[in-house]
Amino acid sequence: MPSRFFLIFFITMVLCTFGQAQEKKSGDAKASSAKKEYALGFFSGVHLNQASTKTNGSTVEMKGSSFPIGAFFDGSINPKYGYQLKFANEPYMVEGSSDTAQCGTSTTRNCDININYFGLGAALVYNITSNDKMRARAYGGFTFLFPQTKTSNVLDIGSQGTNFNAKVGIGLDLSVNEWYYVPIDLGINYFPNFFPNKNDFSTLGTTIHIGFGIYLN
Repeated sequence: MPSRFFLIFFITMVLCTFGQAQEKKSGDAKASSAKKEYALGFFSGVHLNQASTKTNGSTVEMKGSSFPIGAFFDGSINPKYGYQLKFANEPYMVEGSSDTAQCGTSTTRNCDININYFGLGAALVYNITSNDKMRARAYGGFTFLFPQTKTSNVLDIGSQGTNFNAKVGIGLDLSVNEWYYVPIDLGINYFPNFFPNKNDFSTLGTTIHIGFGIYLN
């Protein structure tokens, strides 16, 4: 099961992160000017989602929040550009009220979408500026989304398969010391009209992530 694979892989990444941390802590300290080309770590945060769809002739505006958790790998291409690979458990939840007597085929006016995704993502990173204490960056990329569980009373999502979203954002890496850093990201996720329906569905999300990373070199 992909969800079990995610849990096992995430725990392995966390253990590897702290294992690398202990090795670096016990080894010789690196010079502060040393290149920091590769890193790995884990993150969590909050996704603030907004969605709009039509049901029974009425437009429904929906909002919701969800809490992802995952791991990442940072790599360098050159001093100005790099890349980031991520995998995460990414829930998607929104709800809202319809002006009609019913939402979809249900008998309630409360519309909702609840999907639990396993996500695999990649992003190109542009380093805006950096020094020994911090690095400011901008990024853009995409995430493939594999639904694990899915329910909705407003959309026909029973046949929904793999989806994706596009993402752009800015981030700040705050160095704790030569080995550890704290990444903070603020981004926007755009979901194309990916649901197999005729409800004119569209959605946009704001993402806030914070994590813990360790430099591998």
